[in-house]
Amino acid sequence: MNLFEEYVERYRKRVEKIDAAPSATMLHSNRTLYELLRRRHETMLKEWRAGKPSCITADAAPYDLIQAMGMRAYSWEMAGDFLMRRFVPEYLRRIRATGFPDYGCDRVQLAASFIQAADAGEVPKPDCVCVTRADCNGMTEAMIWAGRHFDVPTVVIDCPLTTHVPFEERWEALQYVVEQFHDMIRLFEKEISGVKYDEGKLRESLEIYQQSRKYQAKFRELLKVKPCPVLGRDAGRMPPLDIVGDPLVVQYYREAAEEIEERVKAGTGGGMQEEKARAGFLSSFPFFADGFAPLEERGVACPYYEVGPGALPVPTLEDERTWGRKLSPIECQAAFPLSDPWLGTWQRRYEDVREACIDLDIDGLVHYAMPGCVTNNGSGRIIAKKLEEELGVASLEVEYHCQDEASFNEAEYAEKMHEFAELLIQRKQSKAKK
Repeated sequence: MNLFEEYVERYRKRVEKIDAAPSATMLHSNRTLYELLRRRHETMLKEWRAGKPSCITADAAPYDLIQAMGMRAYSWEMAGDFLMRRFVPEYLRRIRATGFPDYGCDRVQLAASFIQAADAGEVPKPDCVCVTRADCNGMTEAMIWAGRHFDVPTVVIDCPLTTHVPFEERWEALQYVVEQFHDMIRLFEKEISGVKYDEGKLRESLEIYQQSRKYQAKFRELLKVKPCPVLGRDAGRMPPLDIVGDPLVVQYYREAAEEIEERVKAGTGGGMQEEKARAGFLSSFPFFADGFAPLEERGVACPYYEVGPGALPVPTLEDERTWGRKLSPIECQAAFPLSDPWLGTWQRRYEDVREACIDLDIDGLVHYAMPGCVTNNGSGRIIAKKLEEELGVASLEVEYHCQDEASFNEAEYAEKMHEFAELLIQRKQSKAKK
Protein backbone atom coordinates (compact mmCIF):
# COMPACT_ATOMS: atom_id res chain seq x y z
CA MET A 1 0.00 0.00 0.00
CA ASN A 2 1.15 3.57 -0.68
CA LEU A 3 0.85 6.20 2.02
CA PHE A 4 -2.49 7.54 0.79
CA GLU A 5 -4.05 4.08 0.91
CA GLU A 6 -2.70 3.68 4.45
CA TYR A 7 -4.35 6.95 5.48
CA VAL A 8 -7.70 6.13 3.93
CA GLU A 9 -7.77 2.93 5.99
CA ARG A 10 -6.48 4.65 9.12
CA TYR A 11 -9.13 7.34 9.19
CA ARG A 12 -11.90 4.93 8.22
CA LYS A 13 -11.04 2.94 11.36
CA ARG A 14 -10.98 6.10 13.50
CA VAL A 15 -14.46 7.08 12.35
CA GLU A 16 -15.73 3.57 13.07
CA LYS A 17 -14.13 3.68 16.53
CA ILE A 18 -15.90 6.93 17.42
CA ASP A 19 -19.20 5.54 16.14
CA ALA A 20 -18.78 2.39 18.22
CA ALA A 21 -17.53 3.99 21.43
CA PRO A 22 -17.70 7.81 21.64
CA SER A 23 -15.30 9.38 24.12
CA ALA A 24 -16.77 10.99 27.23
CA THR A 25 -14.15 13.75 27.21
CA MET A 26 -12.99 14.29 23.60
CA LEU A 27 -15.10 16.25 21.14
CA HIS A 28 -17.41 14.13 19.00
CA SER A 29 -16.77 16.59 16.15
CA ASN A 30 -13.40 14.88 15.77
CA ARG A 31 -15.37 12.35 13.75
CA THR A 32 -15.89 15.03 11.08
CA LEU A 33 -12.19 15.86 11.12
CA TYR A 34 -11.25 12.21 10.56
CA GLU A 35 -13.85 11.91 7.80
CA LEU A 36 -12.35 15.04 6.23
CA LEU A 37 -8.88 13.49 6.35
CA ARG A 38 -10.13 10.18 4.97
CA ARG A 39 -11.93 11.87 2.09
CA ARG A 40 -8.97 14.11 1.40
CA HIS A 41 -6.52 11.23 1.00
CA GLU A 42 -9.03 9.25 -1.03
CA THR A 43 -9.36 12.22 -3.41
CA MET A 44 -5.59 12.69 -3.59
CA LEU A 45 -5.17 9.02 -4.40
CA LYS A 46 -7.62 9.33 -7.31
CA GLU A 47 -5.89 12.50 -8.53
CA TRP A 48 -2.50 10.81 -8.37
CA ARG A 49 -3.74 7.89 -10.46
CA ALA A 50 -5.38 10.29 -12.93
CA GLY A 51 -2.16 12.29 -13.33
CA LYS A 52 -3.36 15.58 -11.82
CA PRO A 53 -0.41 17.96 -11.26
CA SER A 54 0.87 18.18 -7.69
CA CYS A 55 2.65 21.17 -6.14
CA ILE A 56 4.56 20.51 -2.93
CA THR A 57 4.57 23.25 -0.33
CA ALA A 58 5.35 24.03 3.31
CA ASP A 59 4.74 26.71 5.91
CA ALA A 60 2.58 29.71 4.93
CA ALA A 61 2.24 28.79 1.25
CA PRO A 62 -0.53 30.11 -1.07
CA TYR A 63 -2.53 26.87 -0.89
CA ASP A 64 -5.77 28.37 -2.25
CA LEU A 65 -3.97 29.96 -5.20
CA ILE A 66 -2.19 26.72 -6.09
CA GLN A 67 -5.44 24.80 -6.20
CA ALA A 68 -7.11 27.63 -8.16
CA MET A 69 -4.52 26.83 -10.85
CA GLY A 70 -5.86 23.28 -11.11
CA MET A 71 -3.16 21.59 -9.02
CA ARG A 72 -3.15 19.75 -5.72
CA ALA A 73 -1.36 21.72 -3.00
CA TYR A 74 0.47 19.10 -0.93
CA SER A 75 2.40 20.35 2.08
CA TRP A 76 5.20 17.96 2.95
CA GLU A 77 5.47 19.79 6.27
CA MET A 78 1.85 18.95 7.11
CA ALA A 79 2.34 15.43 5.71
CA GLY A 80 5.20 14.95 8.17
CA ASP A 81 3.11 16.31 11.05
CA PHE A 82 0.34 13.81 10.33
CA LEU A 83 2.65 10.89 9.49
CA MET A 84 1.57 7.72 11.27
CA ARG A 85 3.73 6.82 14.23
CA ARG A 86 4.86 3.50 12.82
CA PHE A 87 6.38 5.22 9.77
CA VAL A 88 8.26 8.01 11.58
CA PRO A 89 11.35 6.01 12.68
CA GLU A 90 11.93 4.67 9.15
CA TYR A 91 11.41 8.04 7.48
CA LEU A 92 13.86 9.67 9.92
CA ARG A 93 16.38 6.85 9.45
CA ARG A 94 16.27 7.20 5.67
CA ILE A 95 16.80 10.96 5.61
CA ARG A 96 19.56 10.84 8.22
CA ALA A 97 21.33 8.14 6.23
CA THR A 98 21.83 10.76 3.48
CA GLY A 99 23.81 12.91 5.91
CA PHE A 100 20.92 15.15 6.91
CA PRO A 101 21.72 16.36 10.46
CA ASP A 102 19.73 14.66 13.22
CA TYR A 103 20.18 17.60 15.59
CA GLY A 104 17.99 19.91 13.52
CA CYS A 105 14.23 20.30 13.77
CA ASP A 106 12.63 16.91 13.20
CA ARG A 107 9.69 18.51 11.37
CA VAL A 108 12.18 19.66 8.72
CA GLN A 109 13.78 16.21 8.70
CA LEU A 110 10.44 14.51 8.09
CA ALA A 111 9.40 16.99 5.39
CA ALA A 112 12.69 16.35 3.59
CA SER A 113 12.22 12.58 3.96
CA PHE A 114 9.26 12.77 1.58
CA ILE A 115 11.80 13.14 -1.23
CA GLN A 116 12.72 9.50 -0.61
CA ALA A 117 9.07 8.57 -0.09
CA ALA A 118 8.24 9.98 -3.53
CA ASP A 119 11.18 8.13 -5.09
CA ALA A 120 9.85 4.93 -3.50
CA GLY A 121 6.35 5.48 -4.90
CA GLU A 122 4.82 6.03 -1.46
CA VAL A 123 3.57 9.54 -2.40
CA PRO A 124 3.38 11.36 -5.76
CA LYS A 125 6.44 12.98 -7.27
CA PRO A 126 5.88 16.73 -7.52
CA ASP A 127 5.33 18.65 -10.76
CA CYS A 128 6.49 21.88 -9.12
CA VAL A 129 7.39 23.47 -5.79
CA CYS A 130 6.12 26.67 -4.14
CA VAL A 131 7.32 27.87 -0.75
CA THR A 132 7.57 31.21 1.03
CA ARG A 133 10.26 32.83 3.13
CA ALA A 134 7.73 33.68 5.79
CA ASP A 135 8.48 31.26 8.57
CA CYS A 136 11.14 28.55 8.75
CA ASN A 137 14.23 28.86 6.55
CA GLY A 138 15.12 25.22 7.22
CA MET A 139 11.78 24.06 5.84
CA THR A 140 12.10 26.37 2.83
CA GLU A 141 15.59 25.07 2.02
CA ALA A 142 14.37 21.45 2.31
CA MET A 143 11.66 22.15 -0.28
CA ILE A 144 14.16 23.91 -2.57
CA TRP A 145 16.27 20.75 -2.31
CA ALA A 146 13.21 18.72 -3.32
CA GLY A 147 12.70 20.94 -6.37
CA ARG A 148 16.30 20.40 -7.45
CA HIS A 149 16.12 16.67 -6.78
CA PHE A 150 13.07 16.22 -9.04
CA ASP A 151 14.20 18.95 -11.48
CA VAL A 152 10.82 20.73 -11.46
CA PRO A 153 9.87 24.44 -11.55
CA THR A 154 10.51 25.86 -8.09
CA VAL A 155 9.24 29.20 -6.80
CA VAL A 156 10.30 30.81 -3.52
CA ILE A 157 8.11 33.76 -2.53
CA ASP A 158 10.06 36.50 -0.77
CA CYS A 159 8.10 37.98 2.14
CA PRO A 160 9.23 41.34 3.58
CA LEU A 161 8.69 42.18 7.23
CA THR A 162 5.42 44.03 7.71
CA THR A 163 5.35 44.72 11.44
CA HIS A 164 6.38 47.97 13.07
CA VAL A 165 6.67 49.70 9.70
CA PRO A 166 4.56 52.50 8.18
CA PHE A 167 1.36 51.48 6.38
CA GLU A 168 2.81 52.56 3.02
CA GLU A 169 5.62 50.02 3.41
CA ARG A 170 3.19 47.28 4.43
CA TRP A 171 1.05 47.97 1.38
CA GLU A 172 4.13 47.96 -0.84
CA ALA A 173 5.11 44.57 0.66
CA LEU A 174 1.65 43.17 -0.10
CA GLN A 175 1.83 44.28 -3.73
CA TYR A 176 5.36 42.87 -3.98
CA VAL A 177 4.05 39.44 -2.99
CA VAL A 178 1.13 39.79 -5.43
CA GLU A 179 3.60 40.49 -8.26
CA GLN A 180 5.50 37.35 -7.36
CA PHE A 181 2.26 35.35 -7.43
CA HIS A 182 1.53 36.59 -10.96
CA ASP A 183 5.06 35.61 -12.02
CA MET A 184 4.48 32.16 -10.53
CA ILE A 185 1.16 31.77 -12.34
CA ARG A 186 2.80 32.60 -15.68
CA LEU A 187 5.65 30.16 -15.02
CA PHE A 188 3.47 27.23 -13.98
CA GLU A 189 0.97 27.80 -16.79
CA LYS A 190 3.85 27.71 -19.26
CA GLU A 191 5.76 24.76 -17.83
CA ILE A 192 3.04 22.40 -16.52
CA SER A 193 0.38 20.83 -18.71
CA GLY A 194 -3.18 21.46 -17.60
CA VAL A 195 -2.39 24.37 -15.27
CA LYS A 196 -4.65 27.43 -15.69
CA TYR A 197 -5.39 30.07 -13.05
CA ASP A 198 -9.08 30.63 -12.26
CA GLU A 199 -9.79 33.66 -10.06
CA GLY A 200 -13.34 32.45 -9.46
CA LYS A 201 -12.01 29.25 -7.90
CA LEU A 202 -9.63 31.28 -5.72
CA ARG A 203 -12.50 33.48 -4.50
CA GLU A 204 -14.66 30.43 -3.79
CA SER A 205 -11.86 28.80 -1.78
CA LEU A 206 -11.21 31.98 0.20
CA GLU A 207 -14.92 32.37 0.96
CA ILE A 208 -14.94 28.86 2.42
CA TYR A 209 -11.93 29.80 4.57
CA GLN A 210 -13.77 32.98 5.63
CA GLN A 211 -16.69 30.88 6.87
CA SER A 212 -14.34 28.63 8.85
CA ARG A 213 -12.69 31.69 10.45
CA LYS A 214 -16.04 32.73 11.94
CA TYR A 215 -16.41 29.39 13.69
CA GLN A 216 -12.74 29.36 14.69
CA ALA A 217 -13.29 32.73 16.36
CA LYS A 218 -16.30 31.33 18.22
CA PHE A 219 -14.23 28.25 19.18
CA ARG A 220 -11.52 30.53 20.57
CA GLU A 221 -14.03 32.71 22.45
CA LEU A 222 -15.50 29.67 24.21
CA LEU A 223 -12.06 28.69 25.51
CA LYS A 224 -12.28 31.66 27.90
CA VAL A 225 -14.92 29.80 29.94
CA LYS A 226 -13.81 28.25 33.24
CA PRO A 227 -13.46 25.42 33.86
CA CYS A 228 -12.11 24.95 30.35
CA PRO A 229 -14.73 23.08 28.30
CA VAL A 230 -12.15 21.08 26.31
CA LEU A 231 -8.92 19.23 26.95
CA GLY A 232 -5.66 20.47 25.48
CA ARG A 233 -5.67 17.88 22.70
CA ASP A 234 -8.90 19.32 21.33
CA ALA A 235 -7.98 22.96 21.97
CA GLY A 236 -5.03 22.59 19.60
CA ARG A 237 -6.57 20.18 17.09
CA MET A 238 -7.10 21.44 13.54
CA PRO A 239 -7.07 20.25 9.93
CA PRO A 240 -3.83 20.58 7.94
CA LEU A 241 -3.45 24.04 6.39
CA ASP A 242 -3.22 22.59 2.89
CA ILE A 243 -6.84 21.39 2.99
CA VAL A 244 -8.55 24.36 1.33
CA GLY A 245 -11.78 24.86 -0.54
CA ASP A 246 -13.52 21.99 1.27
CA PRO A 247 -16.82 22.81 3.03
CA LEU A 248 -16.15 19.94 5.43
CA VAL A 249 -13.52 22.16 7.09
CA VAL A 250 -16.29 24.65 7.88
CA GLN A 251 -18.50 21.84 9.13
CA TYR A 252 -15.76 20.61 11.48
CA TYR A 253 -15.21 24.01 13.09
CA ARG A 254 -18.96 24.67 13.27
CA GLU A 255 -19.65 21.34 14.95
CA ALA A 256 -16.72 21.80 17.35
CA ALA A 257 -17.86 25.31 18.34
CA GLU A 258 -21.49 24.20 18.78
CA GLU A 259 -20.45 21.16 20.81
CA ILE A 260 -18.29 23.28 23.11
CA GLU A 261 -21.13 25.78 23.49
CA GLU A 262 -23.48 22.97 24.53
CA ARG A 263 -20.94 21.87 27.15
CA VAL A 264 -20.78 25.40 28.50
CA LYS A 265 -24.58 25.68 28.69
CA ALA A 266 -24.83 22.30 30.40
CA GLY A 267 -22.02 23.16 32.82
CA THR A 268 -19.97 20.13 31.79
CA GLY A 269 -16.24 20.55 31.29
CA GLY A 270 -13.86 18.67 29.07
CA GLY A 271 -12.87 16.12 31.65
CA MET A 272 -11.46 18.42 34.35
CA GLN A 273 -13.58 18.64 37.48
CA GLU A 274 -11.76 21.70 38.78
CA GLU A 275 -9.56 24.26 37.07
CA LYS A 276 -6.83 25.65 39.31
CA ALA A 277 -4.72 27.50 36.73
CA ARG A 278 -4.21 27.86 32.98
CA ALA A 279 -1.25 27.11 30.70
CA GLY A 280 -0.49 27.53 27.02
CA PHE A 281 2.00 25.95 24.63
CA LEU A 282 4.30 27.88 22.32
CA SER A 283 5.91 26.56 19.14
CA SER A 284 4.84 22.92 19.43
CA PHE A 285 4.16 19.93 21.70
CA PRO A 286 4.86 16.18 21.47
CA PHE A 287 2.76 14.85 18.57
CA PHE A 288 3.21 11.23 19.66
CA ALA A 289 1.88 11.65 23.22
CA ASP A 290 -0.66 13.65 25.19
CA GLY A 291 1.68 16.40 26.30
CA PHE A 292 -1.13 18.26 28.06
CA ALA A 293 -2.21 15.43 30.38
CA PRO A 294 0.51 15.91 33.05
CA LEU A 295 -0.71 19.47 33.58
CA GLU A 296 -4.41 18.65 33.35
CA GLU A 297 -4.20 15.83 35.89
CA ARG A 298 -2.93 18.43 38.39
CA GLY A 299 -5.78 20.84 37.64
CA VAL A 300 -4.08 23.08 35.06
CA ALA A 301 -6.18 23.62 31.92
CA CYS A 302 -4.49 24.00 28.51
CA PRO A 303 -6.76 26.16 26.33
CA TYR A 304 -4.02 27.84 24.28
CA TYR A 305 -1.74 26.61 21.51
CA GLU A 306 0.15 29.37 19.73
CA VAL A 307 -0.98 28.44 16.20
CA GLY A 308 -4.16 26.56 17.10
CA PRO A 309 -7.73 27.24 15.92
CA GLY A 310 -8.54 30.94 15.74
CA ALA A 311 -5.02 31.99 16.70
CA LEU A 312 -3.63 33.10 13.34
CA PRO A 313 -4.42 36.77 12.54
CA VAL A 314 -5.14 36.09 8.84
CA PRO A 315 -7.26 38.62 6.88
CA THR A 316 -10.33 37.43 4.94
CA LEU A 317 -12.10 38.87 1.88
CA GLU A 318 -14.46 40.84 4.13
CA ASP A 319 -11.72 42.27 6.36
CA GLU A 320 -11.35 46.03 5.83
CA ARG A 321 -9.59 46.80 9.11
CA THR A 322 -6.16 45.23 8.54
CA TRP A 323 -5.37 46.85 5.20
CA GLY A 324 -7.79 49.79 5.20
CA ARG A 325 -10.05 48.29 2.51
CA LYS A 326 -11.30 44.98 1.19
CA LEU A 327 -8.65 43.00 -0.66
CA SER A 328 -8.94 41.33 -4.04
CA PRO A 329 -8.69 37.53 -3.97
CA ILE A 330 -5.02 37.46 -4.93
CA GLU A 331 -4.23 40.27 -2.46
CA CYS A 332 -6.02 38.33 0.26
CA GLN A 333 -3.90 35.29 -0.55
CA ALA A 334 -0.74 37.43 -0.43
CA ALA A 335 -1.76 38.64 3.03
CA PHE A 336 -1.65 35.04 4.30
CA PRO A 337 2.16 34.58 4.40
CA LEU A 338 2.60 38.20 5.50
CA SER A 339 0.35 37.45 8.49
CA ASP A 340 2.50 34.54 9.68
CA PRO A 341 3.16 35.08 13.41
CA TRP A 342 6.73 33.81 13.00
CA LEU A 343 7.58 36.28 10.22
CA GLY A 344 9.26 39.31 11.70
CA THR A 345 10.94 40.51 14.83
CA TRP A 346 10.39 39.09 18.29
CA GLN A 347 8.04 42.01 19.01
CA ARG A 348 5.51 40.72 16.48
CA ARG A 349 5.38 37.28 18.07
CA TYR A 350 5.38 38.77 21.55
CA GLU A 351 2.35 40.95 20.82
CA ASP A 352 0.37 37.96 19.53
CA VAL A 353 1.26 35.81 22.55
CA ARG A 354 0.67 38.66 25.01
CA GLU A 355 -2.79 39.28 23.58
CA ALA A 356 -3.65 35.58 23.88
CA CYS A 357 -2.43 35.44 27.49
CA ILE A 358 -4.70 38.34 28.41
CA ASP A 359 -7.62 37.05 26.35
CA LEU A 360 -7.53 33.52 27.76
CA ASP A 361 -6.22 34.43 31.24
CA ILE A 362 -3.08 32.31 30.87
CA ASP A 363 -0.95 31.86 34.01
CA GLY A 364 2.02 30.11 32.45
CA LEU A 365 3.53 29.10 29.12
CA VAL A 366 5.40 25.98 28.07
CA HIS A 367 8.03 26.97 25.54
CA TYR A 368 8.44 23.72 23.59
CA ALA A 369 11.94 24.43 22.30
CA MET A 370 12.50 22.04 19.42
CA PRO A 371 16.21 21.49 18.69
CA GLY A 372 17.30 23.56 15.73
CA CYS A 373 14.25 25.86 15.66
CA VAL A 374 15.98 29.21 15.30
CA THR A 375 12.72 31.06 14.63
CA ASN A 376 11.13 30.19 17.96
CA ASN A 377 14.03 29.39 20.24
CA GLY A 378 15.73 32.67 19.39
CA SER A 379 12.81 34.75 20.63
CA GLY A 380 11.45 32.39 23.30
CA ARG A 381 13.53 33.62 26.22
CA ILE A 382 12.97 37.27 25.34
CA ILE A 383 9.23 36.66 25.25
CA ALA A 384 9.35 34.74 28.54
CA LYS A 385 11.18 37.59 30.26
CA LYS A 386 8.82 40.25 28.93
CA LEU A 387 5.67 38.30 29.86
CA GLU A 388 6.93 37.75 33.39
CA GLU A 389 7.68 41.44 33.79
CA GLU A 390 4.48 42.80 32.23
CA LEU A 391 1.83 40.19 33.06
CA GLY A 392 3.36 37.95 35.70
CA VAL A 393 3.06 34.97 33.31
CA ALA A 394 5.51 32.22 34.25
CA SER A 395 7.42 30.22 31.63
CA LEU A 396 8.92 26.76 31.39
CA GLU A 397 11.33 25.85 28.60
CA VAL A 398 11.57 22.19 27.63
CA GLU A 399 13.73 20.91 24.78
CA TYR A 400 12.43 17.92 22.85
CA HIS A 401 11.64 16.93 19.29
CA CYS A 402 7.93 16.91 18.46
CA GLN A 403 8.03 13.81 16.21
CA ASP A 404 11.13 11.78 17.13
CA GLU A 405 9.72 9.66 19.93
CA ALA A 406 13.05 7.89 20.49
CA SER A 407 14.57 11.15 21.80
CA PHE A 408 11.71 11.80 24.25
CA ASN A 409 11.96 11.04 27.97
CA GLU A 410 8.35 10.68 29.07
CA ALA A 411 9.08 10.41 32.79
CA GLU A 412 11.33 13.48 32.73
CA TYR A 413 8.74 15.43 30.76
CA ALA A 414 5.91 14.50 33.14
CA GLU A 415 8.01 15.49 36.16
CA LYS A 416 8.76 18.90 34.67
CA MET A 417 5.07 19.44 33.87
CA HIS A 418 4.01 18.41 37.39
CA GLU A 419 6.49 20.83 38.95
CA PHE A 420 5.33 23.61 36.65
CA ALA A 421 1.70 22.89 37.50
CA GLU A 422 2.43 23.23 41.22
CA LEU A 423 4.24 26.52 40.58
CA LEU A 424 1.32 27.94 38.62
CA ILE A 425 -1.22 26.88 41.22
CA GLN A 426 0.83 28.34 44.08
CA ARG A 427 1.29 31.63 42.26
CA LYS A 428 -2.40 31.74 41.41
CA GLN A 429 -3.37 31.18 45.04
CA SER A 430 -0.92 33.80 46.29
CA LYS A 431 -2.24 36.32 43.78
CA ALA A 432 -5.83 35.61 44.87
CA LYS A 433 -4.95 36.30 48.54
CA LYS A 434 -3.58 39.71 47.64
